[in-house]
Amino acid sequence: MSAKKDKNEIFKCYQCGLCKEMCPIFELSRKESKSPRGMMALCQSVATGRIVPSKKFAEIFFDCTMCRGCTILCSMGLDIPNIIENMRSNLVETGVITRKVKQTLESLMKYHNPIGLHPTKRVEWTEKLNVKMFPSVK
Repeated sequence: MSAKKDKNEIFKCYQCGLCKEMCPIFELSRKESKSPRGMMALCQSVATGRIVPSKKFAEIFFDCTMCRGCTILCSMGLDIPNIIENMRSNLVETGVITRKVKQTLESLMKYHNPIGLHPTKRVEWTEKLNVKMFPSVK
């Protein structure tokens, strides 16, 4: 989605708050800023120049689980996770990310997993669980 289309989409949100009912992060935190409605308000504030994204701002957007529950109840039919994903991309491109997110992205690039373990070591924790492993494909 283009930045212009995103801008049009975020202003379609009229802050009804129905989306909050399906958001696991809002349910846990009870912080309006971490609800889909709160994130849409933050996007609107960025789009109008009222705020400049910070690392605290980025933390809010990277806490979203992308479960898509908010889209089920959105009365405007907005694809909120797509808007959040685009905001995340913009935050990464501009370097406004937390250390935790930076480390996760570096691990994905280097080890192809978010926890930073070498691929040969990723399944070692399962050894005592008697988990059947598929044979390696060569």
